[in-house]
Amino acid sequence: MKNDYRSTIAATPRAALPLLLPALPLVALLALAAGAGCSQPGGSGAGGAGAPAAAADNAALVTRGQAVFTANNCGNCHKLGSTGGGKAPDLTHVGAEAEHTAEWLAAHVQDPKVHNPGSKMPAFRGKIGDEDLRALGAFLAAQKYRTRMPKDPYDLFRESLERKRAPAMAEAERLFAEGRYDDADRAVTTADDSIYGAVALGQFYRRHLEAIVADGVTPANRARAEAVFARALRWTQSAYPEPHTAVEADDYASGRAEDRADLVRLLGYDPEP
Repeated sequence: MKNDYRSTIAATPRAALPLLLPALPLVALLALAAGAGCSQPGGSGAGGAGAPAAAADNAALVTRGQAVFTANNCGNCHKLGSTGGGKAPDLTHVGAEAEHTAEWLAAHVQDPKVHNPGSKMPAFRGKIGDEDLRALGAFLAAQKYRTRMPKDPYDLFRESLERKRAPAMAEAERLFAEGRYDDADRAVTTADDSIYGAVALGQFYRRHLEAIVADGVTPANRARAEAVFARALRWTQSAYPEPHTAVEADDYASGRAEDRADLVRLLGYDPEP
């Protein structure tokens, strides 16, 4: 017997819907979100006559996006639901954030540094076609049922590191102003010697390099600019995890090369040709 999920939803008390949602197929969830299963007096759908068709089109796009997600091995690094890797952010609820529209997510996959200059995720520009990228964005944007899920332990771990690192980052600012770069590094790594500490230090030195360049690199401050460049490069490149496959090794090598090129562009010349 065919499962009529609209009838199931209609017969379920509102208070029990959060318990029902995990068991519904993806297309049913999309139809519910679009209002395809709801009607107003007179028999018209809440979204008008075109709402069911729009929901069906979006469901097809999301299904295609799921195939793109699988084909590009996104689950090797990202967790989605109860499966996937733990080396990159959990995508189970990625669509729950207001700014995470399908377009925003597609742009992030195409070039993560657009939204996060310190991102270690490889860019997929030229690797995923425009239509597949649009479908992948729709699929990721559909992952939005945060309210039913407890906070991920991985997110809690990262937040705890940020709290531990905050006083050390403030101390690093003071030490940097005194030219005590080794002590600034030590303050941060003592508080957080994880990969996230390395990322924070890479961003820290990049931000100070930006400030130096904004004021102008001159013969008087060139040595300082190059020392800050070297620190930014060192910590940015040390933030990559150990690769587990040849593909990951190639991606990380490409990422390191892109990071170096980015810092060279920022400084305006290569101090270590």
